[in-house]
Amino acid sequence: MQPRRGPRVHRGLVANLRAQHRPCRICGDPIDYTLEYPDPRSFSAEHIRSFSTHPELREDPANLDAAHLECNRGSPSGRRPPLTVRPLGELSRNW
Repeated sequence: MQPRRGPRVHRGLVANLRAQHRPCRICGDPIDYTLEYPDPRSFSAEHIRSFSTHPELREDPANLDAAHLECNRGSPSGRRPPLTVRPLGELSRNW
């Protein structure tokens, strides 16, 4: 297992994710990036796979996604797949 590189690296990953202005991974609603912690609708970085069970993914940028603070706190990590991924066989629209 690779040792943790520290909070500075994690802050950089979160800042990069924040700059992307992505919608909430859990509920799909837009995030108001002007809101600050501890506002429940503010941005938070969610670990898709929990770092308690997947410590090797703690600082993997592919394991972070945007979420509302309230959504992130109210759901176990990885509870739902990203809303942008459609299951195999589901049409993106009716043709």
